Amino acid sequence: MPAATLTTRAAQVGVSALAAATLVGVLATDAAAEDRIDRRAGDDRIGTAVEASRAGGPAAVAMLASDDAFPDATSATALAARYDAPVLLTDGEELSPAAAEEIDRIGAQIVVILGGTAAVSEAVEEELRADGLDIERRDGADRYETAASIARLARADDEVLLAPGAEDSWPDAVAGASLAGTDRQPPTLLTRAGELPEATVAALEDLDVDTVRLLGGEASISDDVADELAAQGYEVTRANGPSRFTTAVAAAELALERLPEGADPVVASGMSIADAVAGGALAARQGRPFLYVHPDRVNEPTHDFLVEHRGRFDGITLVGGPAAVGDLPVEGLVAALDGEDPPAPEPEPEVTESTLPWEGDWTPRHGWNTWDRLARCESDIDGTGADWSINTGNGFYGGLQFTLSSWRAVGGSGYPHHASRAEQIYRGEKLQARQGWGAWPSCSRQIGLR
Repeated sequence: MPAATLTTRAAQVGVSALAAATLVGVLATDAAAEDRIDRRAGDDRIGTAVEASRAGGPAAVAMLASDDAFPDATSATALAARYDAPVLLTDGEELSPAAAEEIDRIGAQIVVILGGTAAVSEAVEEELRADGLDIERRDGADRYETAASIARLARADDEVLLAPGAEDSWPDAVAGASLAGTDRQPPTLLTRAGELPEATVAALEDLDVDTVRLLGGEASISDDVADELAAQGYEVTRANGPSRFTTAVAAAELALERLPEGADPVVASGMSIADAVAGGALAARQGRPFLYVHPDRVNEPTHDFLVEHRGRFDGITLVGGPAAVGDLPVEGLVAALDGEDPPAPEPEPEVTESTLPWEGDWTPRHGWNTWDRLARCESDIDGTGADWSINTGNGFYGGLQFTLSSWRAVGGSGYPHHASRAEQIYRGEKLQARQGWGAWPSCSRQIGLR
């Protein structure tokens, strides 16, 4: 379906078919948080995307991506803004019931599938068509072509965002949600660190823009790329910082110059791509700044941004459950809205003995070797093998690099790196059952689990 047809159908369907969505999914840690923090969370990443959609209300168009979420949905924020469309997630092989129910509930008549059949199968597309839905698939031979295809559908007024396409750089691409929700609704293209892909160059020419705004620092998008763009006649600027948190803040600062007062932030974990994609779409479609928070604490850049602009904000929509963002950062978000310092992190507790099934004949469902290979990828920093007792100092612990919140959400006590290899694998099995292998997005791909 061409873009013009999509635009026409979206206008015809409108959003009057359903009443405003009921606010659900609020999980607050105390009375103050309940008043200020609207947490949107489901039982898994698919359910959380549904809850984020419910915060946005009815929609004529819905976007659908694989629940692996990378890289196809990272460029979807401008589409979310232009068509007031949520990003929903599904199992790649068959349409997930929760996604199907939400498509029906919001009254969508058009579904834009993000990615090729390897990500979202033909069987899913056929099931959607059987339900009477019009389908628009946006894909390409690689992530760069897919992002270009999505950008062409979103169109551009005068500006394009350019983000790194490397797998571990997804936060920079999604951080563009703050700007995608402004009046210009700039789409996001992807690039390699040291050179512009041909698909991106062609898309820039087709979109006919004057300004290219780079999302990320020189390590992720080199000055050579910036110089190449400038030589082609584009005005090149950057929104970046030394971390994913500061890049998101930089984009949000720019967006505040264009957004109205009262546009409260949407916040998601900077470590959970699925929650970030769903939250970024919500922020873009509602014209709200989008920020990241650390799973176990409010990081300084986000805290300082909220304190500085607290007069503009009444509350925060937090996308993600306790396994993604724990109680301490929620308390920190409330403190920031009140102009107060974040709460101090909890001291490391004493290591305690515990009785678990693995002390008998328990065997992990995915096998010991699978978890050992994953742990080597996650925690081998010196070439000697998995380090089950590592504390990286950046909020990730143990051989499987749990965050403290995800560890506690699957029943762990104390700190992950204090637990034995067997217990870490036991907790890893529980986390995998909830979130899939995407809980370890980079390494699970590297070792062939996805």
